[in-house]
Amino acid sequence: MDKKFSISLMLTISVFALTVSLFLVVIALNGTTSDPVTSTMAGSSAPLQQEIDHPGQKIFKANCTPCHRIHHKLVGPALVGILERRDSLWVIKMIRNSSQLIASGDPTAVKLFREYNGTQMTSFSSFSDEELRSLLEYIKLESEREDKSPAPSRAEV
Repeated sequence: MDKKFSISLMLTISVFALTVSLFLVVIALNGTTSDPVTSTMAGSSAPLQQEIDHPGQKIFKANCTPCHRIHHKLVGPALVGILERRDSLWVIKMIRNSSQLIASGDPTAVKLFREYNGTQMTSFSSFSDEELRSLLEYIKLESEREDKSPAPSRAEV
């Protein structure tokens, strides 16, 4: 295996593990509440925007939130308007196997890879077409909603 690729892979795995760990710490510190409208972020008195009930939301929260927010950059880019900037087939290819898309020389994928210091997105090749459709619908709906959430704190990033 190429030494440069091995180092890049090790860094990617390390960043992902750190992100997941930080995400779990933030969840533990914030606690949970059954009412998202009246709950507040730790250290902020601003109420959270009411969440929508959408099948893609569960997929997003379980798989995407360690690295992405809709309206704010986190470990990966903000996803607001992604379906206006990119073809949905491209987005699906990126979700299913970003490494393959980068290796193919796709200019946008390569640019993102470089912009995020060689961090590759986790591959979600096990998502069904229906799960992907729900996820993209949710991202589109959330992109259209006004962002009332505070930008992620340094602890979240």
